[in-house]
Amino acid sequence: MSSPTADPSMFLKGVTASAVSAEGVAPAADWSTWERDGRAPRSSDGAGLLTDFRDDLQQFVALGCNAWRVTIEWARIEPEPGKVDHDALDIYRDVLAFACEVGLQNWITLQSTTLPGWYLDDEGGHRDEDARGRYWLRHVDRVAETFDEFATGFVPIDDPIGWAVRSYGLGSRPPGRKDRVVLRDAVEGAVHATHEAIRLLSSGRQQLMTAWRADPIHALAEDDGR
Repeated sequence: MSSPTADPSMFLKGVTASAVSAEGVAPAADWSTWERDGRAPRSSDGAGLLTDFRDDLQQFVALGCNAWRVTIEWARIEPEPGKVDHDALDIYRDVLAFACEVGLQNWITLQSTTLPGWYLDDEGGHRDEDARGRYWLRHVDRVAETFDEFATGFVPIDDPIGWAVRSYGLGSRPPGRKDRVVLRDAVEGAVHATHEAIRLLSSGRQQLMTAWRADPIHALAEDDGR
């Protein structure tokens, strides 16, 4: 008796595109301050995704991909509180529409690596419950409403605990702190932000996915010498 084989069409083969590496840092992002201060290398336009996306996406398909995870950079579409950059929204719309055209599923991430500087520095970021309710969920709702027709699924935050550990435990991302008390609040805030986004997005038709990794916790232990 022949052994059963899985249907390849049941599986997703894809790539991920973090905003900073794929398109370069947005001027209003927290990471841009580090670049200006010489704490991080200049990202320029990254891999050029926003200008060469047609070639990039066609190459993904040529490599056998049928999906990709792409970040809608919050700091690019809302550079100031309540100020929406509609040109940036249009560019992302073109990218996502072309991905659909060539047969790629769009898994849209709402935060990866960076946050708007005004949200992190002025409002307290995910650590602040009021800021999450007022600004973060507004961003979630805007992205869902704007790009609903192109999305297969949404990912609220790429590795929320890892983001908190690197930002407040290891100090390797903005705001670059090493404070275990604040780290605890940041982890709780990132987890709450993820759950709050899931609750908001669950009323839609798209699938939801979370991305969690354990390596930041191991890195934190190594930083302690354990």
